[in-house]
Amino acid sequence: MLNHDKFKLATEYPALDELQDTKETIAFLKTKMEEAYSPNNLRRDAHPKHHGVVRAEFIIEDNLAKNLQVGVFKQGLSKPNRSFPAWIRFSNASNRVHHDREKDMIGFAIKLMGVEGDKILNLEKESYFNDELTTDNSFTEEQFTQDFLFMSHPVFLVSRIKDFKKLITAVFGNNSVIKFFFNPFDSHLRTLWIALTMNKHHTSPLDNRYWSNSAYQFGDGKAVKYALIPTSTLRSKMPKIKNENYLKEAMKEHLAQEEASFDFMIQFQTDALKMPIEDTTVDWSEKLTPLIKVATIKIPKQTFDSADQMVFAENAYFAAWHSLPEHRPLGSINRARRFAYDQLSKFRLKRNKLPRVEPDGSERF
Repeated sequence: MLNHDKFKLATEYPALDELQDTKETIAFLKTKMEEAYSPNNLRRDAHPKHHGVVRAEFIIEDNLAKNLQVGVFKQGLSKPNRSFPAWIRFSNASNRVHHDREKDMIGFAIKLMGVEGDKILNLEKESYFNDELTTDNSFTEEQFTQDFLFMSHPVFLVSRIKDFKKLITAVFGNNSVIKFFFNPFDSHLRTLWIALTMNKHHTSPLDNRYWSNSAYQFGDGKAVKYALIPTSTLRSKMPKIKNENYLKEAMKEHLAQEEASFDFMIQFQTDALKMPIEDTTVDWSEKLTPLIKVATIKIPKQTFDSADQMVFAENAYFAAWHSLPEHRPLGSINRARRFAYDQLSKFRLKRNKLPRVEPDGSERF
């Protein structure tokens, strides 16, 4: 029987070999990217097919309780109306660009702009690995942004970076997929179930509910997960014939008629065993701890598919570690993301001979 006293709320328990697993995972993904694409046209290792980036507004709730006034949700942190301009990138989650008739998950990546305060990557100059994997602290534009990442499924495929490394080497390498799932000494049956149920057909990226999958710090001594609940009055219908880019077309049709909106919710961790931080395959029960609304996302009527804006969507960089310390990413998968997202982005843009530029909200297309 597990001992509750062994685990504490908002506490991480890194594995001893986690850093090496992260290094090997990054190296493997770089190789796969080079094999999959031409040298000057590398795409992302995941989410390479986007449906567009849209302009949005992130509006903090009025009269938040004191325990909710953390990080970007602090009273008086931003403008008098306490809102932030934002860019939101919608994408298919698959590692390849494919026809929208194939089932998939949808990614929802938010970048708030004009966020005051030092960010984690500016404050932490040390490398957890070595010079090869030092995060790019010269990228100082991040001091004015805050990113939040979501998926259209409540949990991640695997619990920790070691299992992610095993999974991708089984699927894309020379290891046995059957052995990965059914090895009696190291089985991954929960991952198999998630893999069989996570991909779906979607009416529109603007209709979905989204989850953060992983946990995040929420001030001192507290951890949360995030969720997005769609609140738009207009909902799309599933087309009889799904064309190659019907998800983008559904977004275009929706935003040509009226705005879209989402409630931004948080869920506090109240039980360290039933709501683990290190295992991202576990869905935190809303019966155990309900969601609390802290902000509204409004996506106004707009067009977003000009050639220049679609290029912007292709090259835009979103990472959970573009964050205030109060919203620090937690858990094995997030700790690996700190280096993987940074290194893979720099690797891709260097091959494509492009700079990495952080937006500030003044962009016009």
